[in-house]
Amino acid sequence: GGFFIFEGSFEWRKKLSENFGFATFMDYGNTWNSPHEFKIDYIAVALGFGVRFYTDLIPLRLDFGLKAYDPYDRRSYFTRINDPAGFLKNFQFH
Repeated sequence: GGFFIFEGSFEWRKKLSENFGFATFMDYGNTWNSPHEFKIDYIAVALGFGVRFYTDLIPLRLDFGLKAYDPYDRRSYFTRINDPAGFLKNFQFH
């Protein structure tokens, strides 16, 4: 947690049919105790993709994301993924 937040997201969506589509995205951000502590190399980055199901009532989403850059684990992406527990530590499902 913190009192100063910097975050954002880029997303590209494509509808393949009336009821089905997909998306790719990049999320970034972090928190600090004050704006004076902000450092560009402490911004975390995640990449992912998702599927979209459009119904008459609500849209349903399934998203899969991977940490592309973790400011608190500066090993390369491939080193972190090849760690025995690395994939599961860097993978998120929503």
